[in-house]
Amino acid sequence: MTDTPARIVGIAFVLLGVWIVTFWVYQPARGKVTLDTLPEKTPVVVTRTPDPAPVPQPQQSDPRVLPPTPPAPQPAAQKTRKVQKLIEPQFRDYLVQKGDTSFERIAARKEVFGDATKAAILGRANPMFSPDRLKVGVTVLRIPLDPENIQGKLVWVDEPIPDEAVVLPTPPTPTPQREGKSYTIQGGDTLWTIAEKFYGKGHQWRTIADANKDVMPDPDRPKVGVVIRIPPAP
Repeated sequence: MTDTPARIVGIAFVLLGVWIVTFWVYQPARGKVTLDTLPEKTPVVVTRTPDPAPVPQPQQSDPRVLPPTPPAPQPAAQKTRKVQKLIEPQFRDYLVQKGDTSFERIAARKEVFGDATKAAILGRANPMFSPDRLKVGVTVLRIPLDPENIQGKLVWVDEPIPDEAVVLPTPPTPTPQREGKSYTIQGGDTLWTIAEKFYGKGHQWRTIADANKDVMPDPDRPKVGVVIRIPPAP
């Protein structure tokens, strides 16, 4: 009975050795890791977000460079038509001087025409005066500024046509028949010249004289500033 504890201890050491041998034999096999034993990896899908489109930047102009100037619009050509226009005669006064014994002498003066051959123009512009009745310092003659325009002259001129106007053929313009209710006598006027202005005929001066006997007793000497009546043409 004395060797029983010794036998138990011996068995325990035997079992311990068996356990140690078993551990070292089987432990590497259980702990060995191979490629077959690794779990399959789930493929990782990487999604790449595309880069945002570049935003166009406004082009900055060079302040030193001026923008081109647009051409100015050209105005449309104005339409015109031919019409007749009466150019009024214009005169200046001439006071008869010493030595003016004829229209030739007066026309030859430098301050008049400087040409004696234009004496007939003075006669036409002053039908109420004759060379033998001229009075120095008293008689006032009319000198036409345009020797070719004594009783009015018709000329053709270009007249603009409005855009909305209808172009009609231009009728012939008759010689203007001057009529009026009254007229103020101007310097150098005579009844002959007044009749020419309003009637176109100087020999009808008697009609004006008969209608104004109350304000013009002497028809040969009409006073400047007197208002006379102009009756209708006979």
